[in-house]
Amino acid sequence: MLFSIGVQLTSANHASMILAALPIFTASIALAWERRRPRSAWWIGVAVAIAGEYVLITGQGGAVDDRAASVTGDLVVLAGNLFASLGYVAGARLQQRDYPSIATTCWSAGIAAVALLPVVPFIVGSAAFAEVSLDAWLGVAYLAIGVTIVGYVLWYRALGKGGIARLALMQFLQPVFGVILAWVLLGERFGATFVAASAVVLLGVWIALRARY
Repeated sequence: MLFSIGVQLTSANHASMILAALPIFTASIALAWERRRPRSAWWIGVAVAIAGEYVLITGQGGAVDDRAASVTGDLVVLAGNLFASLGYVAGARLQQRDYPSIATTCWSAGIAAVALLPVVPFIVGSAAFAEVSLDAWLGVAYLAIGVTIVGYVLWYRALGKGGIARLALMQFLQPVFGVILAWVLLGERFGATFVAASAVVLLGVWIALRARY
C-alpha cells in the first residue's frame, strides 16, 4: 500500500531504484537480528548489483515520466520497503522455527483481509462489477492465489531453509525477470543495454552469495 501511494508522489526512476534496494533492506534486517556482520565481499557484490539495477532501470528507454521526484514520495516508498523487509524476515524466522510457511502466509493474508474489509467500499466506490472483463478477474485471481499465496509460501520456505541474508539477494533479479517476461508475454523488445545490465546484476549477486559472514 505504501509503495502504491509513494510511487504516485515521486518519479518512476526514484521509486524503481528504492524498490531495487529491497534485498539490502531484507538482508540488513536479518543480519542485525542475528547480530552478524557481512564481510567486504558481500558489500562489493551488493554495490555491483545496485549499479546493474541502475543501468537496467534508466537505460530501458521506456515512456517518459513527467512526475517530479519528491522527498515525501521517496520516504513513503522507503517506508514500504522497510515494512516489506520486516515481513520477509519475520516469515522466514517462523519457517526456521518449523512453523509452516503456508500457515504464515494464510494467517497474514487473512488478518490483512479482515483489517482492510471495512475500507473496501470506500476504495471501490460505485464500480460496476458486471462490466469487469473475465481477463481482469483472472488477473485478480492470479494476484491473490499465484502471487500472494503460492509465491509467499515458496518465498518464506526458501528464506527459512537457505538463509535470509543470502537468498534475499535474489530479489535483485526481479527486474531482469520482469523484462524477460515482458518480452515473452507482451512482445516487448530489449537491447544490448538490458543484456549488459543483467550481466552486471548477476555478477553482483554471485559475488555477494559467495561471501561469508
